[in-house]
Amino acid sequence: MALYKLYFLLSYCFYKPDNELIHLLKEEGIELLKNKFNEKPSICKSLIDLREEIQKDNILDELAWEYNRLFFGPGKVLVPPYSSLYINSYGHIMTKITKQVNEAYKAWGFKVSEDLKEPADHIAIELSFLANLYKLLEENTEQREAILLQIQEFKDHLREWFPKFKSEIEKNQSLRFYGIIAQIVEELLKKD
Repeated sequence: MALYKLYFLLSYCFYKPDNELIHLLKEEGIELLKNKFNEKPSICKSLIDLREEIQKDNILDELAWEYNRLFFGPGKVLVPPYSSLYINSYGHIMTKITKQVNEAYKAWGFKVSEDLKEPADHIAIELSFLANLYKLLEENTEQREAILLQIQEFKDHLREWFPKFKSEIEKNQSLRFYGIIAQIVEELLKKD
């Protein structure tokens, strides 16, 4: 199974939800995840819960509300989706961490869409970068060692802050969707 597909799917889950995300999860996303984690009972149970949750008639509205409530406000942002806020103790975005992430993107020709008005260290962008690295790994045998090294370094970066992010989601969630997606990301960061 192509890891890049999993990381793209998980990345998509941390962008603002839309009909395409729901369709993707219903049509192939949950099956893709089930196939990857068929030997992990806790993940399989969570995927059953996820499947039930996305079958709701008003799930897109509920997810949009939850997304905004957790990651943007109104008022205090409950779960900021930026690695710099979890790694440094200053509570600021656009720090040295953001710069380092941006430098890794540039080194591998990864461009963040200008339509996306987010700092480079947003979780969705970071997972998308990892997906791109895995895709590059499948296509490029000449740079295999360099790509593997970058994957390892970037996964180490994610492992440094993602558990705190996941914990904040679990503490503040009203739907299980983002908690389940975070559980899967954390397991994938351990597994591959």
